[in-house]
Amino acid sequence: MRRPAQAPRSPAQRSAVTNGSRILVGVDGNSPLARRYRDLVEMMTAELGDRPGPGDVLQVRNAATLQLHAEDLTARMVRGEAVDAEEVTRAANGATRALNALRRGKGSRKAPGGGVEAYLAARAAGARQ
Repeated sequence: MRRPAQAPRSPAQRSAVTNGSRILVGVDGNSPLARRYRDLVEMMTAELGDRPGPGDVLQVRNAATLQLHAEDLTARMVRGEAVDAEEVTRAANGATRALNALRRGKGSRKAPGGGVEAYLAARAAGARQ
């Protein structure tokens, strides 16, 4: 027996984070770190191009979080605060890996009408010239 399709929930029934009116649950969006986080999310999303999917959005938010953490640790270190060098290295490496994963995912997305057939046809046409 098949289940009936569920109707999409109205925005009033979804999280404020999902709707985009809050950046994170329980976070004041006016703090300097929150503004930087929002900027990172916007820049990374713009780099992905038009209409990123839900998985892309989650991946962008994760990369922005890791980048923000690395920047915060670096700022503490530059201010002369005691910061564990290994923690700074781990944060920077994690941010770099997350950004690289975003870039790899961006390159693997198929363009409309693309695919293997279109690639092979374009390559064959280039070889004939």
